[in-house]
Amino acid sequence: MSNYNPLDICRNIRSKFNSRRAFITQKTLSKKILKNDYIKEIRSLGGLDLSYISDKSVGIAVLSIVDYQSLELIKCFYAAAYTCIPYIPGFLAFREMPPIALLLTWAKKRELLPDVLIVDGHGIAHPRGFGIASHVGVVFDIPSIGVAKRRLTGIEDNDKVVNRETGEIIAYILHKGNRKIYVSIGHKVSLETAVNIVRRTWTRGRIPIPTLLADRFSKQLKRIVNAGDLGSIKECPRLGLY
Repeated sequence: MSNYNPLDICRNIRSKFNSRRAFITQKTLSKKILKNDYIKEIRSLGGLDLSYISDKSVGIAVLSIVDYQSLELIKCFYAAAYTCIPYIPGFLAFREMPPIALLLTWAKKRELLPDVLIVDGHGIAHPRGFGIASHVGVVFDIPSIGVAKRRLTGIEDNDKVVNRETGEIIAYILHKGNRKIYVSIGHKVSLETAVNIVRRTWTRGRIPIPTLLADRFSKQLKRIVNAGDLGSIKECPRLGLY
């Protein structure tokens, strides 16, 4: 193991990444998305976001968990891992999955996953109907919602985004002042419920409280995370962000 070099492994993974296979994977997994509510009770909400450090070869995934009624922070955890695959529009999940999978696998084993997860990114409002919010929801079998700041596909029709080919409403647009966000189904949540949850939790800032906290923690953490943190799960330090 003395010759082990994670950056060499990353280069190998990067060279073998095949966007055509990723395309097929998205199309295949998109058929597993459940677009109705599979939620018994919402007691906790999660926010999932990711920031990069150094040359963007390392990603820090943050899971913030808030009480649904008070929106107070309950727990926050993070994981850092190499993100070997370059950013390619429409394939964000493949790039960000290493730290996200590390974090959510750990949380699921300890029954720490929230009742609903809000992901910074699109769900079905995606060219292949399978953005990162759907990817995470299907893989980890968790109700998930996509919240994004920019439209990736479809046609805007007042407060809706419509699929060009099918006419299906794939997202709703919520406004606060001159700001707007795009809300879409991830998995196991209806579009109506997704919009209601996001509307209730978007009380301040640019995005809903769960992802706002995850975003702020991730940006603070990238200043203090080092090589010794790679591959481990830690609780977010209290940085006076709430």
